[in-house]
Amino acid sequence: MVERLEKEMNEAGADVKHLDMIMFPIHKHAHYYIYCFYPKNNIVDVIDNRMLPDGVPFENKYAETFNNMVAGFKVFCEKLKLSDSLPPTWVPRILIMPWRSNDNNTDCGVFAIRHLETYRGQGHRWDS
Repeated sequence: MVERLEKEMNEAGADVKHLDMIMFPIHKHAHYYIYCFYPKNNIVDVIDNRMLPDGVPFENKYAETFNNMVAGFKVFCEKLKLSDSLPPTWVPRILIMPWRSNDNNTDCGVFAIRHLETYRGQGHRWDS
């Protein structure tokens, strides 16, 4: 992850020190969703077109990828000597969007692309 992120940042001419948010598309168990990291605070937005079913905690669906992404992002920032400016912990925040549904099992990739195109850190005020 670290090498790929470094390559993408270099090709884009981006400097992580000046970024307010960094978005990562996630693919797990034939499902796509987005993690949006805010390096200047400790929030990671989870942007998923599917809702957590009743009684299913965050940890059951997201903990493994969340923990791996946080660990990878920390290693990346350590390599760039930015780890001192990072928050010690990251807090996930599942965005509640009106178009989320568990009825559509096919279009998660389309939703993820649209989320990458339209989300700009608006939090719960976002209306794609």
